[in-house]
Amino acid sequence: MTQQRFCRGCFKLRIFSAVALLFVVYEGLVERVLDKLPAHWASHAITITLSAAAAAVAAQHLRDGAMRRARRAAEAVEMRASSFQKTLLDAMPVAVFYKDREGRYLGCNELFAEVMGVKSEQIKGRTVAELWPSEHADIYHQKDLALMANPVTQQYEFQIKDKHGQIRDVIYGKGAFFDEHGQVAGIIGAFFDIINQDPVLSRVKLIAEPWDLGPDGYRLGHFPPGWSEWNDRFRDDVRAFWLTGQSGSAALAQRLAGSSEIFQSTSRTPQAGINFITAHDGFTLRDLVSYQHKHNELNGEHNHDGHNHNFSWNCGAEGECDDPGVLQRRRNLQRALLATLFLAQGVPMLQGGDELGRTQSGNNNAYCQDNVLTWLDWQASDTELTDFTAGLIAIRKRFPQLRRKRWLTGEISAQGTRDITWWHPDGREMTVDDWHSPQRGALGLLLAPLDERAVPALETASRRLLLLINRDPAMRVFQLPAGKWTRICDSSARAPFASMPIDTDSLVAAYSVQVFEQDL
Repeated sequence: MTQQRFCRGCFKLRIFSAVALLFVVYEGLVERVLDKLPAHWASHAITITLSAAAAAVAAQHLRDGAMRRARRAAEAVEMRASSFQKTLLDAMPVAVFYKDREGRYLGCNELFAEVMGVKSEQIKGRTVAELWPSEHADIYHQKDLALMANPVTQQYEFQIKDKHGQIRDVIYGKGAFFDEHGQVAGIIGAFFDIINQDPVLSRVKLIAEPWDLGPDGYRLGHFPPGWSEWNDRFRDDVRAFWLTGQSGSAALAQRLAGSSEIFQSTSRTPQAGINFITAHDGFTLRDLVSYQHKHNELNGEHNHDGHNHNFSWNCGAEGECDDPGVLQRRRNLQRALLATLFLAQGVPMLQGGDELGRTQSGNNNAYCQDNVLTWLDWQASDTELTDFTAGLIAIRKRFPQLRRKRWLTGEISAQGTRDITWWHPDGREMTVDDWHSPQRGALGLLLAPLDERAVPALETASRRLLLLINRDPAMRVFQLPAGKWTRICDSSARAPFASMPIDTDSLVAAYSVQVFEQDL
């Protein structure tokens, strides 16, 4: 009976001890409890101690686990908050920055970093003296000191010089933020281009001719977001591809894709590039395929004025002629040049009169002529060329794939398709070796459909487009990608926009372009 009572008591004691020692084991009470136990319980002391210690360890594990979970939860909340903050700041159309009380940058958004020409993580810890020209840094520093001494919102106009050396008129807005004690802890600020806030200018299309005299006068690709620029690289590369053979398929591909290597770095869209073949100075479209050299004698400067680097080709005879072969080449090349202009990403610019076949008799600098040389003769217009131009405009308007708002990448999407694929006449994708061939004058361009949600009113957005280009002096056979295709344009044909179903191969005439559509 005594043993039984002891066992029951021992069991109860173990439970009691385990519970009790959860609270006292780390305060040194274990020893004091053991000292007060009856002598005949001594044999069970180790059992009691071990049971209590195990419980204590278990309790500590529970506490550690709870602390880890709480820490992970806090870290997750902090990460989500940080991600939200970054996304919010980067989405703002203004350059945002924030500094500590000592004037060191704590961070910024991507637009601010883009203006500075550095990565956002490279700005943290630096001062205005390390980032801005000294004449600007001194003013910023004094403004910051005044703000921290009198923490009311600052607004002021200023001029900054961005990473390209471009002077920009901006408006600064700054305010102070405070610590838990109500003391100024730092500054948060932003700036934006003044022109974007002007009620008139903010709605104006801003287009620049990015050339000027003097050092750094050539500014192509260096204008800020909101501006578009005349893309003379498009003019020269397209002319050189079609007329002189000095430019290969790789350069043409860059221009057809929107010249991303020029404009994408300034965070602009393909609409930043204004594509053109001819402009107010230089040859007209007709003269571009009719004259090998300029003929500016009537300008009174002994033909010394005007540009000598024209990328032009007379197609076998200088000036006006009646040779059928020469006239056919000129006709095909004018159409091919126009097709390249209207089928490329970017904004096409057509010089008035080119659609009429206007000539200036080889004068490429007719600024001083106010006579029949520069007038538009509507009675002598080339109606076939006019109709062809109108047809190209209709195709561009019909297919939003030709006026994308995002840059083409050629990368495989989650749906397993590419937005653009370059096509070899042999019926395969272009390879690296293919691009390295400077003589290559035949290539294709396959554009994927757009998301129908982006342009729900245009069912043509769901179709693939195929462009076939042949600069060679002989006809080329192109094997089409798999599927059923309909040819909607053949620049060499008498009826260039007559629809024709074609399943496998297409014969592309010399100096010509074809366009196909395909339902998916």
